[in-house]
Amino acid sequence: MSSIGPLIRTRMNPIDMFRRFFIYCWTILLFYSCQRDKLAPSPELASPPPTTISNPLPSRLLKKAIASFEDSLQHAMQLQGFPGAAFAVVEGGKIVHSQGYGLRQIGCKEPVDRNTVFRIASLSKAFPAVLTGMLVQDSTLRWDDAVKDYLPDLTLSRASAADSLSIRHLLSHTTGLPRHTYSNLLNMGVPYADILSQLKDVRVAHTPGTWYNYQNVVYSLIGDVVQKAVGKSYDQLLEERVFKPLDMQHASTGFYALQAGDNVAAPHKYDGEKYFPSKASTNFYSVLPAAGVNASVQDMAKWMLLMLGHREKLLDSLTLWEIQKEQIAVSPRERVMRSWRPVDASGYGLGWRTAIKNGTRIVFHGGFVNGYRAEILLLPEEDIGLVVLTNSFNPFIGHCLPYFLELIQRDVVR
Repeated sequence: MSSIGPLIRTRMNPIDMFRRFFIYCWTILLFYSCQRDKLAPSPELASPPPTTISNPLPSRLLKKAIASFEDSLQHAMQLQGFPGAAFAVVEGGKIVHSQGYGLRQIGCKEPVDRNTVFRIASLSKAFPAVLTGMLVQDSTLRWDDAVKDYLPDLTLSRASAADSLSIRHLLSHTTGLPRHTYSNLLNMGVPYADILSQLKDVRVAHTPGTWYNYQNVVYSLIGDVVQKAVGKSYDQLLEERVFKPLDMQHASTGFYALQAGDNVAAPHKYDGEKYFPSKASTNFYSVLPAAGVNASVQDMAKWMLLMLGHREKLLDSLTLWEIQKEQIAVSPRERVMRSWRPVDASGYGLGWRTAIKNGTRIVFHGGFVNGYRAEILLLPEEDIGLVVLTNSFNPFIGHCLPYFLELIQRDVVR
């Protein structure tokens, strides 16, 4: 007997019989359809996950970390008395927090907001690395090109060192020259071009590529290389290739661009008792690749989205990895690593510091120049970034990055 026998034997009108038959057939069809879906996953589910995001942190946990970080910052400002700050957080390709706190200048009423511009000091060092990466993508440059191919007049005390010096060595602080070569002359206001002419008098301490020694003057040779390769100035290329495409509306380079702004945080110093406004200085602006960028925290939030892989048309994943991976090991005993200890590993990439702490890969950098202090942290696998800008050197910012990471990891463990 067929499966529809029960329907035939019952006494009902033809319309009811057809209705029941239709419902029965639809149920059978739906059942087999569901079974087929279970056995054959959709193409979307079967495809591999994105390589730029490993395991994003749930937003609710990040919100808790942001709230705790904000409370601590405001408490520190009240307790320590420093004038102003701003911080931004990004997650999953979005800006989830961007806000200013305190005052642009002590004694004035103008508040810091998300568009207030600060000097970002050595956070600037990541910009020429990215610009170089873009030119590598264009096949205009290669990471291991010899600097002398573009700057044939470069002279060092050891000719072999000058000949083997590469772009990679500049961006990873592995030039072989002693640490902070002639940074003292930058502090004295000596022009960059005049300092370069004195490099030949400095003893080359190591073979290029073998030892980490942090630089500002020699690092900035990358700007000269880029200009020679493309025929445009470093600052012009930065505007065209980075600031405008990322819509970094308030970002600029140089002293006069900062002074021309109408929403600018003034630098401050501490005399042992209180903070007070200090005179704006041109020092270190002569080395734009090392310390010449001005930006708001909103600008830097957009920059972090690029650095976390969300602007692949500008910077592809392979170039981003090359920039952020360790190029040279750096001792955890380095002073800059003090607030991070203990760490599993530490090093330097191309314009970025690298480390592994509690199993988490971190990419970060700090900067301090003439009354400004800035810190930035990227957690590539978690797809999270934090940047903090202040118009003073203060105790809070010196420990803010490890503290933020601790807040996140504490909530994850719980």
